[in-house]
Amino acid sequence: MIADKMDARPCWGDGAEITLHIKDISDVMSLMDKWVDGKEYVVKIEQKRAHRSLDANAYCWVLCKKLANVLGAYTDKDIYMECIRKYGVSDIRPVRKDIADDLCRMWDDQGIGNQHSVLGDSRIDGYVNIKFHWGSSQYNTLAMSRLIEGIIADCHDQGIETMTPDEIERLKQAWGGG
Repeated sequence: MIADKMDARPCWGDGAEITLHIKDISDVMSLMDKWVDGKEYVVKIEQKRAHRSLDANAYCWVLCKKLANVLGAYTDKDIYMECIRKYGVSDIRPVRKDIADDLCRMWDDQGIGNQHSVLGDSRIDGYVNIKFHWGSSQYNTLAMSRLIEGIIADCHDQGIETMTPDEIERLKQAWGGG
């Protein structure tokens, strides 16, 4: 649900009330249908970010292909997966050892970039720490911008031509990452 305005006021006694303006009333109705009086809820507000464009995703793969051609022993998929590990979004989570293999298999099967690394035993008895990497299809503009900037740096290290800085800036502007 997207809010474009917020107001707050103190309540008699203690606490405060927050009012949000939501453009789509069906979002509000859906939320209200889930509300149960007497229960407490956790509310999280995040700044809206645009999703990355298909042009950004296509350029990511063009660069991976160029790197694979220069490096020879790798495919564009190998390069993409390595760049996801180096520059992409990840999170470390403790996972129960008895379900770790199944969870990792399900995670990896969700997309080309989704992958994991087992880091070792957790401080929590019976758990293992796993680093989960998200594939770029899940990225917002900021994450996609970081990924492409990292791949561009790798290309420059190999002497591979990329778009000019002006062209890259236009591409970033098109996907909202500039």
